[in-house]
This record gives sequence, structure tokens and C-alpha cells, in this order.
Amino acid sequence: IGIMAAAVARHAGARHVVITDINMPNLDGFGVLEELRGEGINSKVPILVLTTESAADMKARARSAGATGWITKPFDDESLIFALKRVTGAAA
Repeated sequence: IGIMAAAVARHAGARHVVITDINMPNLDGFGVLEELRGEGINSKVPILVLTTESAADMKARARSAGATGWITKPFDDESLIFALKRVTGAAA
């Protein structure tokens, strides 16, 4: 799934935000982050990590790989909407 997500994101048209999990088969979320940020063309697209993981070291690793935000599962709709607005700059 992670490999497919990275390929689709690389070749998709304009996007406002990318949402990824950390725990995925074949290519985990850290790999997706590194693939997307390594391309250069994706440097301005916010990437939100949505995962069950909550360890500080994992959050730090994701930030250094290029994650813009982090939300821990389970979450409610309002939390997701708030996080999306925050990472896209749409929050007032």
C-alpha cells in the first residue's frame, strides 16, 4: 500500500494535502515521507500523518522526514478537520 501511495502521489495532479499512516506493508509512512520529500516537487505539499502511534521519537522521526502534522487514531471528525486546516493554512 505504501509503495502504491507514493507512486500515486508522485504522478497525481495538484494536491492540497497528503495523508499517510506509519504502519503500512512494503513501504511504511516514513518511506512515503522520504519518497515524497525526496522528489523536491512535493516540498510545499503538507503531509499529515494519521496513525495509532504516539511515541515522541516516532513523531520526531516523521517531522525530520518531512511530516507537517500528526494526528493519533482514534480521532473524531472535528480533530481531523482542525488538523487539515492547520497543515494547509486554512485555519483562521
